[in-house]
Amino acid sequence: LTLKTDNVFGDDGGVHQLAATTGSPEAGYTSTLTVPIDTSTEPTGGDAPGGGGPEGGSGGGPGGQPPSGAPAGGQQ
Repeated sequence: LTLKTDNVFGDDGGVHQLAATTGSPEAGYTSTLTVPIDTSTEPTGGDAPGGGGPEGGSGGGPGGQPPSGAPAGGQQ
């Protein structure tokens, strides 16, 4: 698998995947990344996933003893 064959970016030469970074530890660093956006493509994608589990599902099993060696008073 390479940048040219990963089928993630259209140009796949790495130009839109790697930021240009300048600076130093003393002065700080600045990075820039040019990201083209194709506004002519019709948006697609799914909605947010449905919430909750199936109707009539159980609320979980009964509680049990905490593991040995747990912090006292529930504090960590």
